[in-house]
Amino acid sequence: MKTAIFNLSIGYKPEWEICQTSQREYCKKHNIDYIQLTESKVHFINCYFEKFECLQLLEEYDRVLCIDSDILINPNAENIFERYPDTDTLYAFHENVGGLDMNRDPWIETYSPKFKWPMFNGRKQYFNTGCILYSKIHSNLFNLIKGIKFTPKHFSIDGGEQTAINYIVTQNDWKFKSLDYSFNRMDLGAEDPNEDRLKANFIHYAGPCKYLSKGETKHTLITNDWEKLK
Repeated sequence: MKTAIFNLSIGYKPEWEICQTSQREYCKKHNIDYIQLTESKVHFINCYFEKFECLQLLEEYDRVLCIDSDILINPNAENIFERYPDTDTLYAFHENVGGLDMNRDPWIETYSPKFKWPMFNGRKQYFNTGCILYSKIHSNLFNLIKGIKFTPKHFSIDGGEQTAINYIVTQNDWKFKSLDYSFNRMDLGAEDPNEDRLKANFIHYAGPCKYLSKGETKHTLITNDWEKLK
């Protein structure tokens, strides 16, 4: 089976270099191709939608993992393609799994108020797309997204592609399973005083990032985490 990791890297942030180094090393270790997009090709709504260029790879690859530039991969991380082998299933981290509760209900109701969403652990199903595993069966995703009627009253954009992907998956009843939290270890609103994140496979430094100490930058934090992991 031919696999690839796709990374969108338009622009520059110093902490990205460290994360991308970890991603390249992971690919080399597990015989996965690493493909990086550094310029716009999709040109749809905003730069976040450039991630859908990864779907073109499904013409050549059986499975593609789309991963954000601010994800650091632990050198001891297991092979995600082997851990999640089903090619009829879309895998991403559901934010209400295992007692974690981001409560995206207000967000969903704001941006897509007219649609009925499936429930998951007492909340509306909503997964994070910072790390999302596609197979050939998902190659038509972007065409379906382009068919959404994007208007303030029907479906508005929250700034990224995440809600649009969730919408397509839920409304078309695609088979979905959550990744384990260790494959998209975000802070989810909580600090990490014991550095439990370092036990994870993939560490995601998304958003304001509560892992940061006062006055610390993401670049410094990720640099120090990488040194501890190596």
